[in-house]
Order: sequence, then C-alpha cells, then structure tokens
Amino acid sequence: MRSTLCLFVLGFAACDVGAIEVEPDDEGDPEPAQPLALGAEARMATADEATVAQINPYYGGRFSDLDTKGPVTYRTARRMAAFIRDSWPRLSVIGMQEIDNVENAQKLAEILATTTGHPWNVQHFGRGSDNMPSTQEAIFWRSDLWTPIEVLGTRQVEALDTARGPSTLSVRFGGLLLRRNGTNRELAMFTGKLAWLGRKHNGVPIDNGDRAEEVDRLMTWIDNKLAAHPNATRVVAMDVNAEYDTAPWRHMRRQFGDGGDDRPTHWTFGANRFDGLFWDYDAGAKRSDNFGFVGGPYRSANFGSDHRAVAARIKLR
Repeated sequence: MRSTLCLFVLGFAACDVGAIEVEPDDEGDPEPAQPLALGAEARMATADEATVAQINPYYGGRFSDLDTKGPVTYRTARRMAAFIRDSWPRLSVIGMQEIDNVENAQKLAEILATTTGHPWNVQHFGRGSDNMPSTQEAIFWRSDLWTPIEVLGTRQVEALDTARGPSTLSVRFGGLLLRRNGTNRELAMFTGKLAWLGRKHNGVPIDNGDRAEEVDRLMTWIDNKLAAHPNATRVVAMDVNAEYDTAPWRHMRRQFGDGGDDRPTHWTFGANRFDGLFWDYDAGAKRSDNFGFVGGPYRSANFGSDHRAVAARIKLR
C-alpha cells in the first residue's frame, strides 16, 4: 500500500527497507450491540462504565494521507471521527498524541462534534514551564457526560537530542481529572508517547531500558498528582513506541492492566503493537484486567494515520 514511501515522523525515519508487512484492510472492531439505547449512556445505569480511546492521528490528522507536504485537508481527522461515530458511538474520552498546537486540538474537537453529533471539549498540553520545544498532546471529552475537575499538568519523561543540540526536545505526558456528570465517579486520564525509535539522549541511543525508565517517571508523577484523589480510576492512553511485552509494557503492567490485546497497531518495520490503553481501578492494589475491561480492547480500521486507534469499555470506581 505504501511500499515506496519514506517519511520522517517527528524525527523518526519510517522508510520501506523490505521489512514492512502489508497493513490489513479490515473494518476495525465496533463495540458490540448494546441492550441499552445510547441515550442511557448519561444515566446512572451505566455511570460505572466508560468507553475511552488511545489515538495517534498522525500530525494532528491534518493531512489527507501520510504526505505531510500535501495540503492541510483534515481528511484523516474526518475519517477518524466518522469511524468513531459509526463504530464507537459510546466513546467519551480520548487521549491523543502528535498534536501540532492548540488550534489543531480545537479543530479536532470541532470535527468530532460535527461528525458525531455530540459536544466535545479538549485540553491541550504544550510546552512545559521551561518552554523547551516538546511533544504535544490533548485529551478530549464529551461535555454532556464529563466535567473537568482539575488540569493535572504535564511531566517530562525524556529529553531528546535534535539538530539544535543535546536534550533539546522534551517528551511529555499530560493529565486531566474528569468527573462523570451526575455522580461522584472520577476518571484521571493521562496521555503521551515514549521516546520513539532512532532517537538519542545526550548522544546515546534510546532503547527499551530507557523507555522503561520513562514509564517509571510517569508512574511516580501520576501517584503524586493523584495523592488527593485516591478513588479516581486511572487510564493512560499511550503510544509506547515499543512492542507488546517489552520492558516498557512490563513496567506499566506492574500497576495497570491493558486488556491483553497484542494485535498490531503500527506496520512500519513489521507489525507492532505500539498503542495501548492502561487501566487502574484506583490508588489501591492492582485489579485484574478481567475486572476492569468490560469491553475490548477494540482496534480501529485504518483511517489514514500510521497508527490504529485502540478503545476499550472500562470500569469506573
């Protein structure tokens, strides 16, 4: 499908070197038919569950395909929103990476609202307090179902070398505390990406051991930020940039479940599971995946990004 394409994605070279597997042409995984009408989503009957997603839309979904030199059409974002409307209609919170700027985040929220027919709001996460160029993330939520309680800020997990010099790009995660409307149930949503392939820190190549240390920094920050909210259910929507069951995944699994789905979400240099949703019931002991994942994980169809989206129906405390 893209056998001759060679791109540089946020500094990560993604070229056909004869190792790319053909991305399957499938319709993705819809949420199964529900006995309740969709309008019941906002009622107490389903207030202890929510459908959440991890999405890397490729440069903010701004292009028609993987050609970033083409015109800004937002066709990738519109295909993403149409898939959500048709296959994940109960989706209400999204963690998203590769956001370009706050205007890009607001445009995506507008597209989601127009396409799905539901109101969507967004919290954009840009540079940290040091104003260093950084990865940018956003968390989107349906305002008819959720109310933001606290913006938890951002945390640097790695600093990468660029043409500007050593440690000149900040790799960050952002967090937002939401409350389910009409209830006291809280969801602490975090999103971001670990350092991607081919990057260096102070001249030393990043490997999965480094990414596992990035996870440890993230987990410590999450614990500290939520000390005053021990009953909040925790979800991390992450582009892991490492395969399933590698060191970064195992470090996340010390406290979080992931639903056990190892199907690939990215096909550059082979089929890899790079995207995941990690769930933790609250600040207490780890609960099993079988308890927390009441639906999914589901994998999206190819909507134009180099990643597939992942969604799941999860338990809320």
